[in-house]
Amino acid sequence: MQSIDNGRTVLNPLSKSSNQNIGVLIRDLLFFILFFLYICLVIETRFIYHGNGMTVRWPVFYTGWEFFQQFLSYPGGLVEYGTALLFQLFYLSWAGALILTVLAWLMCACTGAYLDAIHTKYFRWIRWIAPMLILILYTQYTYYLITIAAVAVALLFVRLYLKIAPKDTPSGIIILLILSAILYILAGGAFYAFAALCAIYEVFYLRRWRTALVCLLSVIAIPFVVGVLIYEVRIAEAFNSLLPLSWKISCTDHLPHKALVVSSIYAVCIFLPAAAAILGLFHFFASGSRSQQDAPNTSDDKPDLATSRSGAGLRAWYTGKPALKWLAESLLLFAVAGATIYFSTDSRIKASCAVDYYAFNQQWPEVLETAKDYPNNYFIIHAVDRALFHTDRLFEDMFDTPQDFDFLFLTAEGVQTHHWRRAGMYIDLGLLNLAEKSLCESLEQLGERPVILRQMALINLAKGNYDAAKVYLHRLQKTLFFSAWADDYLARLKTDPGLSNDTEITHLRQVMMDKDYIYIAYKTESVAADFERLLFDLLEKNRHNRMAFEYLMAYYLQTKQLDKFAQNLGRMNDFNYPNLPRQFEEAILISQDKLGQKIDINGRMISPESIKAFHRCTDALRRSNGELKLAYNELVHDYKNTYFFYYLFYNIDRGA
Repeated sequence: MQSIDNGRTVLNPLSKSSNQNIGVLIRDLLFFILFFLYICLVIETRFIYHGNGMTVRWPVFYTGWEFFQQFLSYPGGLVEYGTALLFQLFYLSWAGALILTVLAWLMCACTGAYLDAIHTKYFRWIRWIAPMLILILYTQYTYYLITIAAVAVALLFVRLYLKIAPKDTPSGIIILLILSAILYILAGGAFYAFAALCAIYEVFYLRRWRTALVCLLSVIAIPFVVGVLIYEVRIAEAFNSLLPLSWKISCTDHLPHKALVVSSIYAVCIFLPAAAAILGLFHFFASGSRSQQDAPNTSDDKPDLATSRSGAGLRAWYTGKPALKWLAESLLLFAVAGATIYFSTDSRIKASCAVDYYAFNQQWPEVLETAKDYPNNYFIIHAVDRALFHTDRLFEDMFDTPQDFDFLFLTAEGVQTHHWRRAGMYIDLGLLNLAEKSLCESLEQLGERPVILRQMALINLAKGNYDAAKVYLHRLQKTLFFSAWADDYLARLKTDPGLSNDTEITHLRQVMMDKDYIYIAYKTESVAADFERLLFDLLEKNRHNRMAFEYLMAYYLQTKQLDKFAQNLGRMNDFNYPNLPRQFEEAILISQDKLGQKIDINGRMISPESIKAFHRCTDALRRSNGELKLAYNELVHDYKNTYFFYYLFYNIDRGA
């Protein structure tokens, strides 16, 4: 709107303020749309839901009153139940992204409302801290939804208190205590943030000391009265419930960037109370000295009017250009968000989570595509070897990535306790007892995840342990996304009790060991020999177990046992190989050169390309006069993915 003043057209201040509010709304909307798209399309919460064997405090959730009832027995149980339910929706990346976006927006909006209430015009940027911290946490693929949700509920209660708190002290104290008790029951220890923010507001801005004192005393009184006396929980749990200090939250054993994650989750809890306290102290002392500032200046020292006017003029010019101000602040916000993502993101974490997710769901091309840029991770290479087998490319592309017996079977120091990662390989091979043991260990470590329960049910169905299988199937019936799978198997058990028509179960029964076999002791020197023996036992049970054969041959190639490799070439006749795999050809040529005699390959032919590559490698080795590094440099570009190169330069390549 415009008005006429002495012949001049001037902008109505109300219209200017309205335009600024619209600009803020547009910026906020754009930010949270981009926030949602980033979480949905880049982070992909389905990988967080899957867990990757890293998320230890993954929340268990089942439908039904019996499961819900246990959350009514302690403070914070309702928020814990709610976040356990919401976390199940992370199974769908768009739903998980929507949940995180709503929480980030809620924390941002409530923080902004609090900052408006304490009149901090120039510090409203603090409201963006919570969304930035959420971005940091979820670039690390962690589960801290419960703490984020609890703090968001606390901020919502602060907003409610600011809205309804009366001006008279007695009524204000009563409302404060009622809200505090309700919040403590809902969100446990997140109530401390509410108490701190209300105390700061009361003492520094309203100067109601008695109400502020009640806020501070309630921090001790409410957890003790409600938590210890009414709910009868332990003192530590009464005061720590849903805080990062709680045992339910604090475990971060398998996080690659533990310090970043821990500092970020603590910052979620304390960033606003800390900022409010600092601003409150500044306001308190500034208002206290205002009378001195307003007193007439009798000193001989005069203010620098030119400097004062120039600073005020620049500020007035900037604030008088709302479009420029909006653009500058928007660019700064998005630049900070981009920098937050850039410096907190570790693409290796996502790759590891994605590869494990795709391997579990047998999406083998996706495993290979995701893994190609991350060749130095034990777990990724292990999954790549499985994917290469399932896509009939193990002996064509195996040496495209670094290889070692420890990668193939996950036997390296430091990874033996990652039981979840090996379970899939055991099932594929037919070592169902070992798979079941690994999954039991995973249940103990990681909790009752649906993906683990599903595998346990499948193993027991294959072994004919139907009563045990039904226990897992009935548990899965109470989950959100695996109930249909469980219902299907329970229905089939009624119409086909032996599951003789189930293709997957039939395959597992064909390849699984039906006799007692050795336990793999991973920390012993005999682990390689134990695996070799198990693979022979599997082939004895079913000579058409192709994975057992290929993993046996891969083990011989990786350990350079070419004599044993040659002895087992005849087993190829049990499978429909159209011709010799490339890396078999290369190993045969090396073996023939070492032994000085032909190896029986049952009439198959070695390709001219492999023969040419063999001669090129041997010529380079001869020219090097024993200097392997010279030959390495000559051959690395063209032959790095061949068995020739692996056999000659394994030690050099590992140290390069």
